[in-house]
Amino acid sequence: YKWVGVATFALALGVSGIVAVRPVPKAKHTITGKLINISPAVLFSETATKIQEQAAAVPTETLLNDEVRKVVAEKFLVDPKILKLRLKKGIYTVSYQDTDEAKALELVNMLMAEIVKQSRKINTTYQRAIIEEVNKRLPAAIEELRDTQQELQKFEREEEALLITSRAGALPGDIIKKVNGKNIKTLDGLISLLRSKKAGDEISIEITRNGQVIILEFLLDLRPSDV
Repeated sequence: YKWVGVATFALALGVSGIVAVRPVPKAKHTITGKLINISPAVLFSETATKIQEQAAAVPTETLLNDEVRKVVAEKFLVDPKILKLRLKKGIYTVSYQDTDEAKALELVNMLMAEIVKQSRKINTTYQRAIIEEVNKRLPAAIEELRDTQQELQKFEREEEALLITSRAGALPGDIIKKVNGKNIKTLDGLISLLRSKKAGDEISIEITRNGQVIILEFLLDLRPSDV
């Protein structure tokens, strides 16, 4: 009986010891962060539109690549494979679980900051590529603009005055005698006088049509150069 009692006491003591040293599991905290693409309400160029479209099409593997994972993992001594980025309905989500709530919060904040940096690098790369392409096409565009300016100047010299007077009611064969009371003897004189006026000025033209004197009055419209 003595041996049985001792064995029973030892067994009970051993079980009690196990129960006494068994640790209480710590609660785990899950921190979740969300990122979204921010686009301007109005895009004023095809270049900006193209950059926005390319940014929206960037896969999560590119935003959270091995380099980004490594920076965060080394900082917090965690396995980089557990750092993941999910995309659903235009919202990027990152999360991390740890018993240390402050550590989890700091890790998620740093991870989101690194993802934003990566996004800016990608956008910068797109912008540089577009700028290089624009620079290649710029000389030809400048030359085309110069040619257009020359054509516009030629148009203004030859046709503008005639178009202005025709909108006022002048007809082919009419002879312009005066503009705002000033005698007009040549086409150059008419052009010079009209160019001295601005859009909205009142213009009075005295013409001779089939021997009859007619007065035409109108407000000067925008000239091509004004546009």
